[in-house]
Amino acid sequence: MTLLAGGGPSGNGWSNWGPFALCPQLYSYLHVLKVIRVEGVALDFGGALHQQLAQWGQRCIEEDAGRDPDAYYPPGQDAYQVAIQTGGHRRLTRDMEDLLWRLVAAVVPKQRTRGWKILDVEAIYPVQVGEYPDGSPIIYAPRLDIVQESAHGVVWFDDYKTTGRPPGKAMLETYAMDGQFLGMGLIGRAYFGERFAGVRIHWIRKDDCSHWVEPVPIPRKLADRWGDVLAYQGTRRWELEQATAAGELSPWEWPATGHFDTCHRRYGEDGGRCAGMELCCWGPK
Repeated sequence: MTLLAGGGPSGNGWSNWGPFALCPQLYSYLHVLKVIRVEGVALDFGGALHQQLAQWGQRCIEEDAGRDPDAYYPPGQDAYQVAIQTGGHRRLTRDMEDLLWRLVAAVVPKQRTRGWKILDVEAIYPVQVGEYPDGSPIIYAPRLDIVQESAHGVVWFDDYKTTGRPPGKAMLETYAMDGQFLGMGLIGRAYFGERFAGVRIHWIRKDDCSHWVEPVPIPRKLADRWGDVLAYQGTRRWELEQATAAGELSPWEWPATGHFDTCHRRYGEDGGRCAGMELCCWGPK
């Protein structure tokens, strides 16, 4: 049977933790009440592109190990259609499909670096960051796009981002301070120690299909503290969940951030409006 590689958010990574850090009420709407979903064209397209890259990466791993790479679908229509049928991602519009295939054709052949070895694709590396009040472990476990070992024996985590224009220094610094990348730094040192070189962003420009790689300047001091930050967030979430389960707190009344950078950002597919804004303003309909 031909296989798909990897697949979707881990359920315990930054896509799950991030909304709570942004606004506990938003997290409740998404994961407790489940009355809204974060979705959009950009997420659909990113999921489809990541699936194609995962197919390429897994086939490289199989080939390097002396196994049959054809056990996994090659990047292309077959993998795309099967992923849709199995819930891996949603079908794109025709224009977005055309863009997907242009990017795959332009980017995938350039990914293999001589002397480098792909260690993992869409991998989950769990790390314990603390304990809940009941003594159970607080686990942070995001899914990593690609883990590579260089010709010099150091390990990089590679993350892929599409962009409409060349990102400047400010954009790179924004990602460096984001919990997704701080968490990668934490996991990289936990699993690979001094061999861990850092995190790289593979920028893929949509208008001309160009591709380039930049290391992310993750601040070491904050990255070293990130496990404690996650432990604090996890403990606070656990307390709210326990109070809700005991009937002491309504999931409609979790703490809300109430800040313009949270509730109504400057940019976004819906003009920057938080998906839970109407619920906060007017309650459930």
